[in-house]
Amino acid sequence: MNVTVGELQKSKLSRDILAELKLGKELEIDSKPLAHPYFWGAWICQGERE
Repeated sequence: MNVTVGELQKSKLSRDILAELKLGKELEIDSKPLAHPYFWGAWICQGERE
């Protein structure tokens, strides 16, 4: 969620993700393309802990 484009460009897998999402080249190096809830919202737990 807080990873920047510069950090993503350091690994092959992350570069593949940027390419698949068609992100990266048009974004600034310090932008956070995965901060939108679309990318992480499914992993949020809700409800009471027992």
